[in-house]
Amino acid sequence: MKKVFALMGLMSVLVLGLTEVSYAEGNWSDTKFKFNFGDWQPYSGWKTEKRVKRDYTSSYMSCKSSNGRSYTAEVMGAKSKTDEWAYDVGSPAYRFSEGYTYYMTNYVKEKKYTYATIMATPNSSGNFVATGYWSPDSI
Repeated sequence: MKKVFALMGLMSVLVLGLTEVSYAEGNWSDTKFKFNFGDWQPYSGWKTEKRVKRDYTSSYMSCKSSNGRSYTAEVMGAKSKTDEWAYDVGSPAYRFSEGYTYYMTNYVKEKKYTYATIMATPNSSGNFVATGYWSPDSI
């Protein structure tokens, strides 16, 4: 009987250890973003930097300030960090304003892209800045 309990304990330790490894593989640390929305400079600064997408989890974005305005954002894929393009991967769009946080469903890995970025579009005309945090993977 003692051997059975010892074996069960060993299996529990192994399972917990494997679980920790899977979490460690994701690229879920927060990176600051700043979108400078403006009519006079279309599409300038309206996407995050590209970061490696390591797993099939959702991406994360939290808007900390937006001057009382809103924007719509979606996760896009890229082939490399220096790729000029961001590719539509069929991910849904999310509406953000100050205080909003979403775990954003995306298909970057399923579509075989290595990098993720979040592209945003203002929901109204005029100039404003939106800031916050994002990550390509989540826990």
